[in-house]
Amino acid sequence: MTGTPVDSGDIVYDVSGDPYYVEDLQMMAKAVRYRQWLYDLLHPFLGTQILEVGGGIGNYTLMFVGNAESVVSIEPNAYCFDRLSEATKDDPKIQILKTDLEHLHFSLLDSKEFDTVVSINVLEHIADDMKAVEKMKSYLLPGGRLVLIVPAVPAAFGGIDRKVGHYRRYSRKMIRELFRKAGMESEIIRYFNFAGLLGWFWNAKIWPRNTQSERQIMIFDTYLVPLISRLEYVVPAPVGQSLLAVARK
Repeated sequence: MTGTPVDSGDIVYDVSGDPYYVEDLQMMAKAVRYRQWLYDLLHPFLGTQILEVGGGIGNYTLMFVGNAESVVSIEPNAYCFDRLSEATKDDPKIQILKTDLEHLHFSLLDSKEFDTVVSINVLEHIADDMKAVEKMKSYLLPGGRLVLIVPAVPAAFGGIDRKVGHYRRYSRKMIRELFRKAGMESEIIRYFNFAGLLGWFWNAKIWPRNTQSERQIMIFDTYLVPLISRLEYVVPAPVGQSLLAVARK
């Protein structure tokens, strides 16, 4: 099922012709321990009727459907949409739409009510993130949750961020202000992945790179994730590569 984009609004989220976005998703698909860690962080906040904004190549979509009654996933990138379609074609609980947040309308949806809107590493790709948060809120039932993963620490912004189409990295204050202006109640805004932040700073400021290293990702996933995920479960990271941000409507 696909949507027909029309020229309206001012949310900018167009990576449909960006090969670096696709390459980044493909590399992260191999980081199985990291993806499981991230899902474990999200899981307590996920409901049973989920709207996923930015399904990518399906790195998380099938994980979401494990405890959900239905998942709607939207993805505008043509290549990613095809991969997502293939990955989810046998699951009747999943509806996918070839559209972006700007052009998403209730008329396209089988499910009209969501207790969770989840978006992983998408908000930083949107020029008007305030408008995007308000749009995601509009699809939530009263009391429903908006669950976000976003890159953290503006000072760590570098060449890789620019290459994959990031407008910004976030601080806790920035996310809290977005939620406040959208009329949402912040539930948790938590940094995680301190070790990943050190690596990102290295690639951004000390030994500048414009693309992620698959070798670095695999070393991180194999040796560091098992350690730091357990450590940060006991001692929350004071700062990290990413933020988990959850708010209620």
